[in-house]
Amino acid sequence: RVSRITTDRQFELRRNGKIFLDRYLREPKGFARGIIEVLSKRLSLPLRFPYPIYNPSVPNYAEKFTVVILSFKRFEILKLMIAELQKVEVVLDKIIIVWNSVNIPLPEGKMLSKIELQYIRSKKNSLNNRFMPWHKIETEGVLSLDDDIAVDMKNVLLGFRIWQSERDRIVSFAPRRREVDERGKPLYSIDKYERHEFGLTGYAFLHRNYLYEYFTSMPVAFRSYVDAHRNCEDIAMNYLVAHLSRRPIMTVAFGGSISIVKNITGLSSRNNHHQVRTECVRFFELAYGCNPLQSSYYQAAAHDILVKKK
Repeated sequence: RVSRITTDRQFELRRNGKIFLDRYLREPKGFARGIIEVLSKRLSLPLRFPYPIYNPSVPNYAEKFTVVILSFKRFEILKLMIAELQKVEVVLDKIIIVWNSVNIPLPEGKMLSKIELQYIRSKKNSLNNRFMPWHKIETEGVLSLDDDIAVDMKNVLLGFRIWQSERDRIVSFAPRRREVDERGKPLYSIDKYERHEFGLTGYAFLHRNYLYEYFTSMPVAFRSYVDAHRNCEDIAMNYLVAHLSRRPIMTVAFGGSISIVKNITGLSSRNNHHQVRTECVRFFELAYGCNPLQSSYYQAAAHDILVKKK
């Protein structure tokens, strides 16, 4: 009997029904995509084979990930990041550099790399370009990076292994909190506590399907808000993933905070950065009509995974 179903359960059923309708039944292309997804999973097909199929001497398929770097003017810092990423070439498929400097030439051909480099010139300087589902992404796993992050390869490998077991979650290296003020309104917090709800996507793993969802199922008004404020694309993605998966983020614990390269001025250095992001949180929760974020107290550490040492 319907009367015996709790209000929370009714809300959950309506939410799941709307997601299913919008994704698979509203348009023919959604229905076709659903059939392809089912066949792909049933046949256990990788998105792309990392070697010619006619070559029988290569070992079985080994999963890799793609790095997507959103870059703006910082060519010298970018070279340092590319050099550091060479250390994980065994699990790295390619590096995609999204060049957000519209009026500055691409640095294509100016960087040496053992890993395939792909350059994409943005037509518009937008933070939404971070989550564009570029056709050059041929792996399920995507490592999203800012161009001012001093990446640590041990943590990258750990994060990838964690993501492989939790593919529907964001695996971030920089957790953040959602608080409420004395009036019950939500706040964005960077205080370091055990509990967290957000994960910065300037240093995070996520599934490439969420890139498609960001530009298809997520309302256009959200991306317009990001462009208008030049901020909060990561918060928008966190709310989207929480809304679709109903699961919290995963975080990787390591010594200290994210290592930001010195002498770089970014959005987070602005005086009103914290207030802008609090306003973003309130905007998205008002739009969703609820708070879809899930709290988590778990952080993965190095001892959680057996790492083979040479």
